[in-house]
Amino acid sequence: MRRTLKSGVECFALVGYYRLEERAKSCGSENISESLEENSCLEDGVTVESLPVKPGYWRDTVETDVIKKCPKPEFCNKVSLVHNVSGPNEQCAMNHKGVYCYGCVQDYVLSSSGCERCTEDEKTHHQSRMVWFVVVMVILFMLGIFKITCGAGVFEGSKCLKFLSCGNRERRRRSKIAECV
Repeated sequence: MRRTLKSGVECFALVGYYRLEERAKSCGSENISESLEENSCLEDGVTVESLPVKPGYWRDTVETDVIKKCPKPEFCNKVSLVHNVSGPNEQCAMNHKGVYCYGCVQDYVLSSSGCERCTEDEKTHHQSRMVWFVVVMVILFMLGIFKITCGAGVFEGSKCLKFLSCGNRERRRRSKIAECV
């Protein structure tokens, strides 16, 4: 049964219901009632955007009524209004953001107890580790490219073959076969 009133073009939900697009949905339905704050639908005109979600629950946009329990309820407790954020991050604990509030804002790192501020030493340490990681990855990438191009015969007759031992591979295989015969 549809429980909406039409006032011109505007459509609004009666007490106990909320409006989602052009439909009225019950605030007491099983899939949503446990995730809403108590007495959240006691007035006319409640919309899906204005539904007050309980601490410990999360939804990806204010336009949806798909509300899920956070795996770490303390990460989803609406304290982040201090940061003046909107959207899904509005539901997150201070310094948290993202899906289920599992991400951290800039200069914070996720620990088992939540997002904690990085010290300057930790920042320097992480930056130096990232630099070394990038250097090692570039070296490995370059060695892989040399190995592929050498195996394809691109450097046939060049000095790189001795460095990468591609040219001697066939000779070594032939000499082992000759030794066995």
